[in-house]
Amino acid sequence: MAGGRENFAKVTALLKGLADADLTNPETVYQYAEHAYHQENYADCEHYLNIYLQLESVNSDLKCGALQLLSFCYQEQRDYEKAEDTMLRVAVIRKKDYEESPERYLYLYAMIQRDLSNFYVTTNQFDKAAEWTDSALSNYEKLYADPVEGEYYWGGLAQIYNNKALICLVNDDIETAEQMALKGYEVSKKNYKEEELLQSQ
Repeated sequence: MAGGRENFAKVTALLKGLADADLTNPETVYQYAEHAYHQENYADCEHYLNIYLQLESVNSDLKCGALQLLSFCYQEQRDYEKAEDTMLRVAVIRKKDYEESPERYLYLYAMIQRDLSNFYVTTNQFDKAAEWTDSALSNYEKLYADPVEGEYYWGGLAQIYNNKALICLVNDDIETAEQMALKGYEVSKKNYKEEELLQSQ
């Protein structure tokens, strides 16, 4: 056990050293920020992500990924205001991306809508949750309907159905809550069975 901890400490020191050696290198800066997040070193994660986000060589897609990780970092620290602001920044970028290239960015736009739905449900902000859940649901249903790749999105769709069910339940719309919960169950059941079948072959 002690040897494992020592080796891990060496990895952490190495990654941090590489990041500090050249703070203009996006790869090493982000690599350490992500490592720090998984080590629950949220102060370092936040610090290095903010450095990363200032780099001119980082494109819009990469910045969105870093912002989403930063929002998770804030949530772990229970700084929900910063987490919300950060996710909304991503949503603005992804909405613009989607409007310019719907086919390419539908999933990425739906994903941040789902993240905001989850965030508002978790923080009991059900009016805001309803808005983002409805928009996420519309996009995930489009993704799931794809005859070729639709099956890859069932987990997100089931999650959104469950969020919708909870929101309806809070608003005393029992009938719709039951319908949404059933849809979530049916999507999960269908795809669990298909995965089990593939694994058995």
